Amino acid sequence: MKDSTCASASGHWVAACATACVGTTRLCDPNAQKVQCAVGAQCSTDTTDLEAVGLPGPPYGVCK
Repeated sequence: MKDSTCASASGHWVAACATACVGTTRLCDPNAQKVQCAVGAQCSTDTTDLEAVGLPGPPYGVCK
């Protein structure tokens, strides 16, 4: 989402987790040492997976 408080006209990407999120997609940090995804899932940085949830390419990740 764009952050209106950012000085840049284009904003920057931020993420917020909330219980009201719809669906099962969960953001993750592909560089984290701690497991962030459910058992059997991995942190994907595949462009197609990221585009499916409206994110640009890495450094973001989604559990898949």
